[in-house]
Amino acid sequence: MADEELTRQQRRDLRLDRTLSLTALLLIAIFLVVAGIGALVGLNEEFGLAAVDNYPQLYIATAFFIAAAVGLAIWSLLQDGERRGNRGKTWLLVGATTAFAIGILMVTFSVHLGATGGGRPSLSEVSVKSNSLVEVSFRIHADGVKNGNMIIAEVGAYKDKTPVGNELAYRSVLRPNEAGRVDGTIAISLKPNGANRLTIRARPDHGTADGVDCDPSQAQDKLTCATVLLPE
Repeated sequence: MADEELTRQQRRDLRLDRTLSLTALLLIAIFLVVAGIGALVGLNEEFGLAAVDNYPQLYIATAFFIAAAVGLAIWSLLQDGERRGNRGKTWLLVGATTAFAIGILMVTFSVHLGATGGGRPSLSEVSVKSNSLVEVSFRIHADGVKNGNMIIAEVGAYKDKTPVGNELAYRSVLRPNEAGRVDGTIAISLKPNGANRLTIRARPDHGTADGVDCDPSQAQDKLTCATVLLPE
């Protein structure tokens, strides 16, 4: 009897309300499952941990957008089943989906930055042999170097913290390949000229060269350096 008393528009509104409520529940489940799987996979992968460590602000923003998406979807369930309530429920679900999509894009971007290294160079295979000439060799590697950018390699010779001769004994510019990768080994010979310390630095071309003695409190975040003490 009650159903017969409902107008056609009211029945239509109730059917739409049930559909939207079911959609909201499905979206909430999808949001939570995807977020849970993403967090589990990310925390068990090296690049995921690197992304969290290097770009925490992106993950905080991602968590905010995902929480907002779930909150909007839950809020939509609290709307009434009339035409006005259904309209509000529809907009809340659109907002929830948009917020979740933004969160996924942000976490994808941060993982990409973590996986590519963001152009941060690394130094390895450092070798120094001291004879009449100081023979220095080292390998530089960097991923994610953007087109048009480059990696600067520098070697400075110092007496304690005072430059010997020119401030830089060696400087080179390394450009990335098409994949944005820099990978090369540099070998040079230098006259010690009384130096007792060599500092090897690798940095993006837009970075600063602070940190003569590789003091972490002085070096900027994308500068990689190594200091070698020469025998007296």
